[in-house]
Amino acid sequence: MDGVSLRVTLAKPQNRWIVTEARHAGATAPLSGVLDVFCQEIENLPLQEAADHGAIHALERLRGDALARPVAGILTTRSAGTAFTTCETLIRDVAAQHATETGEQDTANFWNPSLSAAWRAKSDAERISTLQAVASPFATAQGLAATDLRISAIEKTRRVIVEFGPAVSYADKPVLLMHLEMDIRRATGDRLELFMAEAQDNNTIRRLTPGEEEAK
Repeated sequence: MDGVSLRVTLAKPQNRWIVTEARHAGATAPLSGVLDVFCQEIENLPLQEAADHGAIHALERLRGDALARPVAGILTTRSAGTAFTTCETLIRDVAAQHATETGEQDTANFWNPSLSAAWRAKSDAERISTLQAVASPFATAQGLAATDLRISAIEKTRRVIVEFGPAVSYADKPVLLMHLEMDIRRATGDRLELFMAEAQDNNTIRRLTPGEEEAK
């Protein structure tokens, strides 16, 4: 890819291909610096996880360093610059080549690292408080009111339920959720998963069972 290459060493200790080593060649600064971090981040990850989220892991790591906030608004691998899309392209090409060579086409990715002992030791109330302390300044930075975004529940230790206020458009919610997830993972060090709270139907008429409307 424009003279830039990625080489990975793979192993299959159990029933999953793992990246045991990653090295790049042919890149110049600043791409070479991003690739350095990217290679560090994908080592010891399953190959499919590296292909799906390796560039995101590198972005999360660099956001705490010189990268900070390189663009206004929601930060993704696309908006962060071509260095990150290059990382994605390189590792996905590797994964596609490996699938062709091995004949293994399953792209399902259920990998999750173990949660930290500190997170597992907290009560759900403590977890919500910890995450709201991340969510509140995030909401402010996005121009949202305090009532527009809150952590409403924790399910099965890892699943974080986020409730948006009516002022937040439906189109904006998935992107906000993704960006907040990145901030929370970086702040806690745990791979938590964020989900939107299910919308509640507040229309009394629509919630009436057959026969109730006439009774009222």
